[in-house]
Amino acid sequence: MRNPPLQEEISLTPRHSFWPLAIFLDNSGNLRYKTKLNLLAFDGLPMSRILPIFMVLLFSCSQSDHGVEPEPGASMPGTESEHLKEQDPAPVFESNSGTKQQPKVASQEIPVTFDYITERECEEIFARQLKHLKYLGVKNPPFAVMFSGTQAMGKTTLARKIEDEFKGLRYSTDVARAYMSEENIEITKGSVYEYSRYFLKEISKISENRFIVFDSTVDRKYQLLKDLLSKAGIRDSFLIRIEIPYEEVKMRLRERGDASTVLPHFDNYYRSHALFGNMFTDNIDITLKESVKLTKEELNRLTKLIANKYSRSR
Repeated sequence: MRNPPLQEEISLTPRHSFWPLAIFLDNSGNLRYKTKLNLLAFDGLPMSRILPIFMVLLFSCSQSDHGVEPEPGASMPGTESEHLKEQDPAPVFESNSGTKQQPKVASQEIPVTFDYITERECEEIFARQLKHLKYLGVKNPPFAVMFSGTQAMGKTTLARKIEDEFKGLRYSTDVARAYMSEENIEITKGSVYEYSRYFLKEISKISENRFIVFDSTVDRKYQLLKDLLSKAGIRDSFLIRIEIPYEEVKMRLRERGDASTVLPHFDNYYRSHALFGNMFTDNIDITLKESVKLTKEELNRLTKLIANKYSRSR
């Protein structure tokens, strides 16, 4: 359910902007507030819970005003640095090696750093991942399809159908993490994110296909990915949200053998998924109650919606 439009909004944001807080009045004249922690928003919390956050915010502002700066390399709460250090469980994936060369095109200016993964490791993973890209020789204007959903909600099944329908390049972070695991590379959000930047920069050198199907969840990294895609020259996107009941998803995880690696983290993943839906309602293009068992008519409707937005972006 969409939030009512705001009549008035007062933003209190410290200089470092790592805990933004907005206080505003809705159409009914009720006082509301929204804060963002580590890329997630909490809207409508009881004042007893929002007050400690507000006090830390004020303390952060006062520290900034008195010239207290973080030490070089230190991570700030809720910043990209802290977010990227989190561990990511590695999936199981059967891989093949091999590369495919295509005529080079102009590269976008994407800043690539190697704080969490080396350049050589990125090169090795990229060479292996190219084997799974079916439409490198297709020329497509810039566009991205992204997904909001946890494991076992059917993101990859749907991503493959969209990949074939639009002849796009399906970039899977599960594949990247699997290769990292095989190469004994530490899997963190930082290593996956830095490799994603490397992938988007290098793929633009060998293919004119700029239709990217981002086979991953955006629930905990939406703004990071939007910024990354923007730097790659991909500013228009279609966001698909999948909503499946908690117990059903857990049952699917057990059936497909992911229980040991995913279930210990699953409550956090599902909570992030719910919070994302509340925070970014206006950014979601369609919400599906099922993705694996879509009828032909439902799939046709979805592809038409994507095609309409894609055509407007050209």
